[in-house]
Amino acid sequence: MTPKTSKRKTRSLDAAPTHTLEVQSVASLAPPRIDPDLTTLDPIERAAETLRYSALRTEYWLSPKGLLREWLRRILQLGVAVLVPLLIFAPLISVLLEKCAGWSAQAVVIAANLSKVPVKLSSGVALTAVGVLLLRWLFRR
Repeated sequence: MTPKTSKRKTRSLDAAPTHTLEVQSVASLAPPRIDPDLTTLDPIERAAETLRYSALRTEYWLSPKGLLREWLRRILQLGVAVLVPLLIFAPLISVLLEKCAGWSAQAVVIAANLSKVPVKLSSGVALTAVGVLLLRWLFRR
C-alpha cells in the first residue's frame, strides 16, 4: 500500500489573502434615478423620495461597484451572529455566576465555622483536663 499524497497547493507567505470580498459575487449598483412622478407626489412622499434618492446617490458615489453594500451586509451578518447568542446566553451565564458567588460565600462561612471546631475542642479538652486534675488534687487529701 502506498500512502495517499495530498494534491493541495500551498500558498507562499507573500501571496495575497484569499478571504477578501470577492468582486464577482458583488453586483454593481445602477446609477440612482429620480422618480418620474415626483411632481405629482404628496409633499411627504416627495420628501421621502428625495431622501431616498440622496441616500442612493451617496452610496453610488462612495462605492459604484457595490462593495460598500456587500461589506455592510457581511458586517451586519457577523453582528447578528455574535449578538443573538450573546443575548441568549448572557442571562444564563449571569445567573450561574451569581449562584457560584453565593455558593462560594457559603463555603467561606462553612470553612470559618470548621476552623473554630478544633479551637473549641482543644479548649474543652484543656478545661476538662484541668477539672480532672483539680478533682484528683481535692480528693487526694
